[in-house]
Amino acid sequence: MKYEVSIQNEHLVTESQGNGLALLDTGSPISLGADHFLMDGIRANTGLPLCALIGMDILGREGLVLDIPNNTLVTHDESVTLDIYAQENIKMRYVHGVPTVKTNLGWFAVDTGAMQTFFKTGLINHATVVDTREEFLSTGETFVVDIIEHTITLREKRFKIRPAVMPTSHQEALDVWNIVGVIGL
Repeated sequence: MKYEVSIQNEHLVTESQGNGLALLDTGSPISLGADHFLMDGIRANTGLPLCALIGMDILGREGLVLDIPNNTLVTHDESVTLDIYAQENIKMRYVHGVPTVKTNLGWFAVDTGAMQTFFKTGLINHATVVDTREEFLSTGETFVVDIIEHTITLREKRFKIRPAVMPTSHQEALDVWNIVGVIGL
């Protein structure tokens, strides 16, 4: 199946069968309907008129290929061979239903619901803070994070990125699963 997706207010969304916008959130192990008590906080923090949050309980049922430049999400039976598999494989595992990928820095959660990529403090020693921004959790809790500049290398190309420094409380929670960061949108 092929779905049209877009980024609105820094969030990945799709039209939900004529009911409105649904947030696609690989960082959430569960999906939420419009009337769920957490949805009011999510709508307020995203600034979007969301009718649902689609989490990994639904997204994880089939293989996924997210093609942001072409605004598509393709779901497929895992027996289907896709061109993307011709590329270098990245080791992946699920932690409480959330996909994580192995990098040269360690394991990172992949969270399309996060507006920001986060690094644990230990990964970014001696980094200069260049900005701050407000983030939020699905519970509605907001917090301010420091933004740094960092250069990464991917397939022999260098990219300058602006990850956030992960709050200590989040680091402690992810330490249990040996996760060193979050790859956000």
